[in-house]
Amino acid sequence: MTMAVLFSQEQLLGQLETTVERTLYAGLAQGSIFSNLSEEERSENAQKWLSWTLGQKNLKAATFKVPTGILPEHLEGELTDVRVFSRGPDDKVYDQNPLFRKRVARGNCVLEIRNRKDHSTRADGVIFALKKFTGGLGDDDDREIGDGFKYEKYFNQPIENAERVICTRKMNGEAAHFAVRWMEDDFYIIAGSKNVHLLFRKREEIELYGEPRFQVARDVARTCFDELQAMKEELRWRLFSFFHHTKFTAVLEILLPHYQHVENLSSYAEPALYFISWSKTDFAEGYEEDICVPPDMGQKVAAAFGLRTTGFESILHKDLKAKLIQIRTAHGTEGQVLYFVDKDQKVIGLLKKKTIWYIILRAIREKAKNGASKLRRNESSQFDLADTQIRTCKRIREIKRWLGLDEKATAEWQDLATGFLKWLAHMFKSKAIKSEELFSLYPVVWANYLKSAGRTDKIGVTSCSLIDDPDEPHPEAAPQPEPTDRDGHDQGHS
Repeated sequence: MTMAVLFSQEQLLGQLETTVERTLYAGLAQGSIFSNLSEEERSENAQKWLSWTLGQKNLKAATFKVPTGILPEHLEGELTDVRVFSRGPDDKVYDQNPLFRKRVARGNCVLEIRNRKDHSTRADGVIFALKKFTGGLGDDDDREIGDGFKYEKYFNQPIENAERVICTRKMNGEAAHFAVRWMEDDFYIIAGSKNVHLLFRKREEIELYGEPRFQVARDVARTCFDELQAMKEELRWRLFSFFHHTKFTAVLEILLPHYQHVENLSSYAEPALYFISWSKTDFAEGYEEDICVPPDMGQKVAAAFGLRTTGFESILHKDLKAKLIQIRTAHGTEGQVLYFVDKDQKVIGLLKKKTIWYIILRAIREKAKNGASKLRRNESSQFDLADTQIRTCKRIREIKRWLGLDEKATAEWQDLATGFLKWLAHMFKSKAIKSEELFSLYPVVWANYLKSAGRTDKIGVTSCSLIDDPDEPHPEAAPQPEPTDRDGHDQGHS
């Protein structure tokens, strides 16, 4: 293995000058992109933040020692992940606590290092991902009620202050984060899922984190390592150096072909990471107002360093309503996340908007999983077809009410869903598929049904509502939420 190389800020800016457009480079060259805090200041900020979180009733911290052999012998490390703790979805906790909305991201990790040589201890906030944000009814998989709920409470400024909106695709994967730190003349990677992170240098070190809670984090870390290793070495050192000087968290989604939600990922032979944006981890005074680097700028920089990105589209705020209709009626995708950017190029808030296709297919999946729950425990059990069909049709009617779907589209979805459930019951009975396939490979099972039945899920819509669009009223209430996927399935975008 060759020696790691730490590039200077000037060298990194020199590279970006040749790979990104002039206006973007001018903003980077002002120096605001690089962290100007000393190690001592960063340590103090991280320790203060960690102390504050430990005193909060609805926050939970999980501390794990860095396994022996990863850090130099004279160093001991501990990783502390902090998350909102609640029975069920965390929406209610965030809704009722403004400080949590400002100070607790959907992915927080502090690294503490003890030096046996000089007996010093320092802390570093290594992961601080995107803060909690929300959407309209139907756009939050787990939200129970919508009476009077306003997504603007998650914004730093009134939504009217936004000049433009940057739209990024929701990839329908799992949340993923990674960062890099330079310690003792080498780079260390911190990577993980929404609530669990690990530190490593070599691929084999990932397996030292053997506890079940590291399952998704290990997937992220392995994929991260493999994709970084596939880069040219100098570009990798430059990317790592960029992390060192900015102290950013990379916010991504990981697509796992062996664990699929609604979108079909069968075209992927291996897990894949998609970069969304950069977020700061300084915990410095005023950090509560920071959300992330605007994704158009962030993704261009990420691409210059060789990272795969989700892609983006930038629109004017005045064109928002047309964009929301386009997103809502799209086919074959989960939806998009909208980043609202003010005249000073600061992100002031985020909003998720999901497609009708995704919302209904997810509802069908959850009802089918509920009906197959006994089968999963005992394959000799029966799939409860009649009850599952009734519950699924009822759910689609509820969705129809709050999304304002037309009757024709609603009837087509109900017919498609009942046909799927009947086919599924037959496949279970004939042992053609196992219940676990429904739970982990639902999009594949759904695609097989469409193919065998000669049907399509591309159902036209003549009317729908844009709940939580500024021009739309709020409904009285939303249906009860469906159960969550593993780790809450809030994905990279959360």
